[in-house]
Amino acid sequence: MNPKPKLREAVAVEGRYDAHAVRAAVDTLVIELGGFSVFHNGEKRQMLRQIAEERGLILLTDSDGAGLLIRTRLRALLGSRNVRFAYVPAIPGKERRKQKPGAAGLLGVEGMEDSVLYDLLRPYAAESG
Repeated sequence: MNPKPKLREAVAVEGRYDAHAVRAAVDTLVIELGGFSVFHNGEKRQMLRQIAEERGLILLTDSDGAGLLIRTRLRALLGSRNVRFAYVPAIPGKERRKQKPGAAGLLGVEGMEDSVLYDLLRPYAAESG
């Protein structure tokens, strides 16, 4: 595989396992949102605003309903200035650590191959300089 692209922007993901997957694919600051708990955590939202202002923020979520809700609500809370929104392709399956697939039956960020995440985030590296 190619060397990990280095991003100037930070990448925010839904949870811990998503963060592990992104760290394996790219070299950048990765922030765990904690799923829906980010909506009740003013300190974390303020930190996201500050990071977005200072270096830019890529919000990378699953392609399911929960990912859509998180993207939609954070867009309203953070605005779109210096925030980009990305999500993984809708690929049927289940993550290895889970007993059964999620409600949507789709792989999330954590279930993506490094190469998929690499290809998804590589354009941001070119723009980041």
